[in-house]
Amino acid sequence: VKADPSGFFTFKVPLVYGNTIVKLKFYGPWGEERIREQFISIPFNFLPEKTFEYTASAGIVEDTLMSRFSRANVNYGLSKSVTIGGGAEYLSSIPGATAMPFINASMRITNNMLLSGEYTHGVRAKGIFSYSLPSNLQLDLNYTWYDKDQKAINFFYREERKVALSMPLRISKISTYQRLSVYQIVLPESKYTTAEW
Repeated sequence: VKADPSGFFTFKVPLVYGNTIVKLKFYGPWGEERIREQFISIPFNFLPEKTFEYTASAGIVEDTLMSRFSRANVNYGLSKSVTIGGGAEYLSSIPGATAMPFINASMRITNNMLLSGEYTHGVRAKGIFSYSLPSNLQLDLNYTWYDKDQKAINFFYREERKVALSMPLRISKISTYQRLSVYQIVLPESKYTTAEW
């Protein structure tokens, strides 16, 4: 693609959901060459505008009770930058089992800033914030809050917190992907924190 007089250019690249590294090569009018790699992340929870998607699943859990499980979910692409959805989940092994309704939403605040959240009634609320810098440095913040009386998930967490910083790093002819994360679990009487590189 040839840039316009102000140096701007545009072209379409077919991308799939997930993470993709795109290598851009720039050629100047006098033969100069510049290469830039860009990390592009397309979350699985975004739908194209005015697209409706539904899923339903059911089965038997391989536990001692042979619990029955079912989940129905609908999502709708409200705009290019907002997807909303909801549904219900059922698990027969939960005492007094009833359907657990949930809602979710994903929003692209800017091209490099994403926000996603989900609330399941009586179980948990979780949010994910992702921010990508032009230098391909990416910051991810995850937070989950659990209802203290929930019985759907077999642990006694009150909160989960996670911060992750990642970036591709090129040293000579070696390309690497570095990721530093800190993960904290808040229990009723204590906290458990781990870090990973």
